[in-house]
Amino acid sequence: MTKISTSRFSDSHLTQDPRYYLSPNRLDIGFKLLYLSLRDQAPLFAEKLYKKHIKAVTHGTEVEFDDKSKNNSSKFMSSFNKLDYNIKLNSFDKRLSVIPLAKDFSIANGAHRLSILIFRSILGDYYQPLDSAPLKFNYQFFSANGFSFSEIVAASSFYINYCIKPRLFIIWPSAPDTIDYSRFLPNVVCSHQLQLNHLGAYELLRCIYVDEPWIGTSSSIYGGISEKYFACFATNRPVKLYIIDGSSISDKDLLDMKTNLRETIGIGKHSCHSTDDKKDTIRLFKQLFNEGANCFFNSSSAQALSYRKEIYNTIQSELININQKINLDDLLVTGSSVLSMHGLRKNLDIDLLSTKYTSQLEKSLHLSSHDSQLQYYPNSIHLMLNDPKYHIYFKDLKVVSLNCLEAMKIRRHEFKDFSDLKLIRRVKKVNTKNPLSFFANISEKILYNTIYLRYSVAKILRQLLPPFSIKIIKFVKRKLYAS
Repeated sequence: MTKISTSRFSDSHLTQDPRYYLSPNRLDIGFKLLYLSLRDQAPLFAEKLYKKHIKAVTHGTEVEFDDKSKNNSSKFMSSFNKLDYNIKLNSFDKRLSVIPLAKDFSIANGAHRLSILIFRSILGDYYQPLDSAPLKFNYQFFSANGFSFSEIVAASSFYINYCIKPRLFIIWPSAPDTIDYSRFLPNVVCSHQLQLNHLGAYELLRCIYVDEPWIGTSSSIYGGISEKYFACFATNRPVKLYIIDGSSISDKDLLDMKTNLRETIGIGKHSCHSTDDKKDTIRLFKQLFNEGANCFFNSSSAQALSYRKEIYNTIQSELININQKINLDDLLVTGSSVLSMHGLRKNLDIDLLSTKYTSQLEKSLHLSSHDSQLQYYPNSIHLMLNDPKYHIYFKDLKVVSLNCLEAMKIRRHEFKDFSDLKLIRRVKKVNTKNPLSFFANISEKILYNTIYLRYSVAKILRQLLPPFSIKIIKFVKRKLYAS
């Protein structure tokens, strides 16, 4: 096995870029970056997670070990705000303090100071190596201290956004579950699993390889995916997902990590996949690291995919028509469109929630604001937009979670809500069982039989035809599916 170097810097040279001092064993910095980023637009959410993480890292005492006057989370928060204001005005004065580093060059103290330097993009020689052991406030620590998956994802998202080189590693179900994959994957920021049915597996492959010409087009039902599907999903085990911080790992060593994994598993490229850049990592992190991802992917019938495409394209074209520079992160798809995107029924219109674009949406013929219904939602618009518990992603578009929509319809209690609640509960019930133990619906069975037929034909041709003929067939197939 190739030895992978994860050394952060040489002992004789420390970088001035504070982002390089991010380390997965200090996910508490992700919570602090979340607070700095959201304290104005979603203050209740930001303050709740900040105070909760302070209680965790002080082991329940809420007392600063070197400043006993900071003896509750509110005082920590007040001190943090004052420190940020001071650094914003006067920058960082290393004559007053430096940030100590542990043996692995992660910070040994000064998490609040480092978070501000990262948030404000302040470069400088502010770091002092020590011979102390690293602290361990990683995602397992926060999980063990009562943090929900969504709360850990929220902090991880800010960590990843500021991280120099985040990467996603995917272990396919065809890989054995007897291997400890963490041995091959250093610097894990967070992990997740997806239990997918045949529809979900097919859509996940399409989502991951969306820019690859070999997968084909919608008109060919993405026929190029068929062989990959059967090779990667040979068992009903879950898809394992790992986000790693590759900032201290060279591109060559990242490639060697993937090679080592594939050699150990022994089934080649169909054992694992990894992203190659930050943009793709963030795109997939948003769509996959979510409580509603299982249900959304497993609901990817042909009808649902058609509705999703129609809704997404309509929103894009309407935003152009009303000539507004609207940030999609500030919009939330809701109402019947959510049901359509899960393949439950056709939407009558496209309802959106927003914190700042209500008047602009009224100018559109096909988009409408749902802000008048906010009183029925169980949470504020700011919380639904910023807490990953209350939304999922389709591409770069936020969609209200089924649980959130269900709660709204229960509270609103209109006649049309009764039939919608039956649809929501039906799809949720299907996804609480093992989705691979049976065909969830006719669409899934049709898709499975279609791709199985393609796979079987390809397998027979490989056995009957000489190697040069197979190359010709592959060439023709790529041309047909890419057209």
